[in-house]
Amino acid sequence: MIMPKKLKYSKKIETEASAFIGLITSYCSKINKEYVKHMNSLIEEIAVGEGLDPIKLKETYLNKRNIKENDSNDSEVILDKIEQDGVVYYAEPDENGNVYNTDSVIVGKMVNRKIVFLQ
Repeated sequence: MIMPKKLKYSKKIETEASAFIGLITSYCSKINKEYVKHMNSLIEEIAVGEGLDPIKLKETYLNKRNIKENDSNDSEVILDKIEQDGVVYYAEPDENGNVYNTDSVIVGKMVNRKIVFLQ
């Protein structure tokens, strides 16, 4: 049996999906611009109400470079929640990560996705 390379409606679906993705991207861009406009307006109102410098507030709170620098200084570790034998534990997501009980006491290590309890 000979199969065509591309089915007629397969190509139509691909074309429609591509157009839809373009439309969503356009809407997201417009939403972003509207959001920035509202944030600038809000900062202006806060600055006037509180007697603060609006330019300094914008540089501090809307400058992407400052946000990235603040994020890189954040060393918060998110733990995975694991329930074993009806007991809840929290584990660091990396291999050989510590496993904690609900009192934040280290009770073991994660080895091959299993808890190895300390003796």
